[in-house]
Amino acid sequence: MLRYQTSASYDSPVEIIFPILADFSRMEQWNPNVRSSVIISGEPLQPGTEVRCQLSWPFPPGTVLHARLNAIDAPRWVTYSETTMLGPLKVSDAEDRVALEEGSDGTLVSFETAARLHSVFRVAEWLPLRFYERQLDRVAEGLRTFLDADR
Repeated sequence: MLRYQTSASYDSPVEIIFPILADFSRMEQWNPNVRSSVIISGEPLQPGTEVRCQLSWPFPPGTVLHARLNAIDAPRWVTYSETTMLGPLKVSDAEDRVALEEGSDGTLVSFETAARLHSVFRVAEWLPLRFYERQLDRVAEGLRTFLDADR
């Protein structure tokens, strides 16, 4: 199992950041790994909500992520599970947690992932952990860009 994480500080308060991170219907607005997302069941910000995402580079064309919001403790954290598919092949299953901590100078957001790769994709377990952390860094930077543009 792969475990990786990153964190980033933002000038925006928790009350602004949390709804963005927890609302799956907005994922493509701030997550550069997501080309499009659509809720397939449930309601935004509710446990059990499921979304289907088309992923973008560095993922191969046709890579789809199915995510389910497992638990939410607004505005402190959200957890979700995801399955990534490339056509009929299961690439990975993952459990994610995004935690927010407000400080005097903004909000610290921590992104954590525990992933299990499947079948031929298990060879990617040999990649340095930093490769996976860079993907989370891209997500953190995408959120920063989105927040900065919204000002």
